Amino acid sequence: MCAWQVGIDTHSAALSALGNLLEARGGKAAPGGGEGSPALVASFEGAPDLSLVDAVGAWLSNLDARDARLRTRADVEGAWEDGWRAVFLPQALSERIGVYPVWATKPQDGRPAWLSVDPALAFGAGAHPTTRAALRLLDACLAARPGATVLDVGAGSGILAIAAAVLGSEAVGVEIDPQAVRVAQANALRNGVAGRARFMAGKVEQVPGPFDVVVANILADIVCDMAPALIERATGDLVVTAMPGAEAERVIETFSQFALVSTVDDGEWRLLHLRREAAPDAGASTEAAAKAPKEAAKAPGEAASKAAKAPGEAAKAPAKAAKAPAKAAKAPSEAAKAAKAPSEAASKAPSKATAKASTKKSKKKK
Repeated sequence: MCAWQVGIDTHSAALSALGNLLEARGGKAAPGGGEGSPALVASFEGAPDLSLVDAVGAWLSNLDARDARLRTRADVEGAWEDGWRAVFLPQALSERIGVYPVWATKPQDGRPAWLSVDPALAFGAGAHPTTRAALRLLDACLAARPGATVLDVGAGSGILAIAAAVLGSEAVGVEIDPQAVRVAQANALRNGVAGRARFMAGKVEQVPGPFDVVVANILADIVCDMAPALIERATGDLVVTAMPGAEAERVIETFSQFALVSTVDDGEWRLLHLRREAAPDAGASTEAAAKAPKEAAKAPGEAASKAAKAPGEAAKAPAKAAKAPAKAAKAPSEAAKAAKAPSEAASKAPSKATAKASTKKSKKKK
């Protein structure tokens, strides 16, 4: 006896493919029986696999079956309920982030970011392994850089951008599916962050950057194709999806400007947390760059000071030179004085002797 069922009504061209996809996920698909029953019913054993919420949404989008009616029920005896009401319950996804469907009551467990989400047909209800991993890595990035700006590429239901906005960041989500954009905008409004989480239909090349954190939870081939645009916009952290092995290595090689910080593996999927590498000795270079203008500013001042002193020193030189002849002129004068000394002494000596002799004669006559 099965535990729960998924039923889908859509055009016949998509039903066969959907049946194969649901069986690949462990279900038993069969045509619905009876009036009021879905056209396709897939029965599953065990607890509800909520990753189907996102997987089925992606399949319906790819099969051009966005107008499909999806129903679930908890057991074969229960009533069919629209959408995922019968199986999608609140769930914690990271330390600070959890999601609960619009029809459930918000849990009160202290998490600051419980997000009310309407899965509708958009990828990203929080159940898919890559969505869970991306939310955990995003939470870690924003815990390390509070208020960092965020770009969500392939936004789907908008859960990543909305989570960033609830945690205090400004976020932009870009999505090629206009219906997904409308769902994301409604989810942002429902969570009270329509002003901080904005969504646009288009390509990433149309989004002006840069952003501190870029998350691209989409196929690796698409990530590599849009690498130039992502590299141009991601100034810090980059979170991308890949499959383990060669695909992950290819992504890492494509984004060679970024260093691998960590990985999150979940079966067939791998989330890569990359961070833009700083230039070698960036700290020393920054300090040197900061000092350089100051040193450059000092140089003209010192040169000007020396230049200002130079004329003074030059002006002193002629004065010193002028003093030299004066000193030289004094030299003969001093020499003349020295020459006069014996002459004066000689002339004074007889004069004194004559005076004395005259005095003596005068005394004898008396």
